[in-house]
Amino acid sequence: MALADVLKTTITSIYPPVNGLQDHAFLHLNTSFKPSQPIHGTGEILIMWTNTAINDKGYWKPVSLIPNIYSVCDDFNPQFHSTFENCQDSPLPSPFPSCSTHSPMSSSHASSLELHLSVPDSPVDDRRRNDLFDQDNIHTQPIMKLDVVPDFESLPNGKFMSAKEVFLRIKECRRIFEECPAGNKSHEWLLVNNKLNVVRYSKDLKREYYDDCGIWNSKNSRTHIQDYSSIKCIFKRGDSYCTRHVKSGKTVYLPVQPQPGVITMHRYQTVLKSDASFKKHVTYFTSTDDTYLSDIALFEYEGIYRVNESEKLRTNPKTFQNIEDEIKVKPPKNIYVDLNREDSLLGPKDTKQIRNLKYRKAKKTEAPSANVADEILCVLKMLNEHPFVQHVSHHKNKVLQICYIEEQLADLKFFLKNSDSSIIGVDRTFNLGPFFVTCLVYKNNRVLRRETNDHPIFIGPMLLHKDATEVSIEDFEIRFDQSIEFGTDNERAMTKAIEHSFPNATRRLCTKHLKDNIKFYLQNKGVNSKLRKQIMEHIFGDSGLVNADDSITFERLSIEVKSLCGNFEQFVHYFEKVLKERLDTYVFQPQRASNIKSPKLWTNNNAESINRVFKFAINWKPKSTPELIKKLFDCVDYQFMNLRAALHNTGDYMLTTIEKRYLVSENYWRVQTTEQKRSIFLTFLNNKKRKNPPENIISSDEKYQVSTKARDVAKKPCQKNAL
Repeated sequence: MALADVLKTTITSIYPPVNGLQDHAFLHLNTSFKPSQPIHGTGEILIMWTNTAINDKGYWKPVSLIPNIYSVCDDFNPQFHSTFENCQDSPLPSPFPSCSTHSPMSSSHASSLELHLSVPDSPVDDRRRNDLFDQDNIHTQPIMKLDVVPDFESLPNGKFMSAKEVFLRIKECRRIFEECPAGNKSHEWLLVNNKLNVVRYSKDLKREYYDDCGIWNSKNSRTHIQDYSSIKCIFKRGDSYCTRHVKSGKTVYLPVQPQPGVITMHRYQTVLKSDASFKKHVTYFTSTDDTYLSDIALFEYEGIYRVNESEKLRTNPKTFQNIEDEIKVKPPKNIYVDLNREDSLLGPKDTKQIRNLKYRKAKKTEAPSANVADEILCVLKMLNEHPFVQHVSHHKNKVLQICYIEEQLADLKFFLKNSDSSIIGVDRTFNLGPFFVTCLVYKNNRVLRRETNDHPIFIGPMLLHKDATEVSIEDFEIRFDQSIEFGTDNERAMTKAIEHSFPNATRRLCTKHLKDNIKFYLQNKGVNSKLRKQIMEHIFGDSGLVNADDSITFERLSIEVKSLCGNFEQFVHYFEKVLKERLDTYVFQPQRASNIKSPKLWTNNNAESINRVFKFAINWKPKSTPELIKKLFDCVDYQFMNLRAALHNTGDYMLTTIEKRYLVSENYWRVQTTEQKRSIFLTFLNNKKRKNPPENIISSDEKYQVSTKARDVAKKPCQKNAL
């Protein structure tokens, strides 16, 4: 002040609050000194205290000062500076976020204060302390508004407070933070809103006392019970509260009369993992008389906090809450971008953290794990309760589960009886759960998909079994009166099962699997790509072996294939002993005997498509047997739900022209009872009551009509079948 009078100029001392707002040097050196007789226009002298490091004890001390002289601008606002006798708010911002307060000590103009300076929300390390007041940093940071300049309180004598002192500080409610703010907490205490932890404690959840100091070593909390009025320690013995006394060297407990209202003190104590000398206490009280007492917790920090750059920080619990709110509707990458864009200090550290949280949350919602025996017991219970489970059998080392609904069986029988190309695809699906799933598939020729105008692939009865080496189609317990044509991918167990159960059935092999096997065999034997293409064309081409007009042509083309591969004796031997017979029996002969001549060779793509539908239904993750059965039922139920809807011209399917005789109006369908609707649907499936054919046949787009006398194929008189 004397220097300000001599120079007749205001001297402003700027001392950064690196050690906290309660630092003695900051309180006395961060102020303005005005001369007793100021001269207008003489400018102002700024003295800035600086240093580039922190001493070994963790305190920041200035080693030099920088004086600056500048003229006073017309818009200079002196309210941010103060004389020594009338101290107002500091010209520097607080390093802590805003908080709620009931303190009468807050400045009257603090709520409208705007600061053009970045405020860190995480521990301030050496490097950030040096950059905190860097001029470039000041101008590049956004404006932050502080409703109240927060502050910490120093511990009395640098030691933890007694229970009575803590209780009195909580009752004062001087200043309450919504959450523990960032900043140096050496020998400090503060009050924090504890309502969320009270709720968590009532739900038997772990309480959370988050701060920015690092990772703490947790210890068991202790509970103290104290009298509400006198704050003296009492103890609970049985159902009574007692005082402890020592008589004749023995400790006795005497009940308090009358029994008092009781306050319970809950204290959580721990030490910093990287520095055991830095300790933390969190204390709050519950009362039988004051339900709001537990809403405030007092945080105490004893010791010097030393910044450790290698120390990892716990993620803020609010971050996990934000992730849980978004994880159901957004992928981890989008959540990471959104949360870090809003506030990187409250955002997740990486996408792995989000994926881990999603995995843990999914594990909690999953049913308790059970072994296969437990799962079979659940399936046995479903036998009487679920419409999809029809049969469960357990023989020695053999467990079978047959699943279908009555509508499935009726539709499959109609398909076999009335379809010109009644090929049933059979395939086994892996990785769905503890059991393999062998399913029958076929194309439903009575309906069309609205989007593609193609016949949909329908799921038939299915068998869940453990033994992959031996499957019996008889296990389906399904009997068919008419001849059946099966198509497989040449799986050995399935081949034996069909030959044993249906010796008179026609069997086809998937030409795609045959092509892949032949290509792989030729490649292993060193056949070059050009010759491989020639061999494949001679076997599967339009004029190839499998498309021969008769048996004589088939034999001639077989000789050509062997001569083409004359340099590869192993393939010639494989062709004569294995491949030729398969192509003749399971491709050429069924193709020649087919009622419908098609240039396309049969493949088992329908079964492969249904396999993908099953895996998509379980989200590509194996399920327990009961859950798998429910997922498979959902796939079947979806198809027959749309098939039923096609009868009143809704859903994803529509009836073909010949089946439109079963079509009813939407209004008629709505007024029918559940039983009446089921009766209409079963009539359609079983073909019990066919109406007379319409006089005219309508085209698929309903734009053209022809007489029913018009034939699909113009036949020669007395001819039985078309060529």
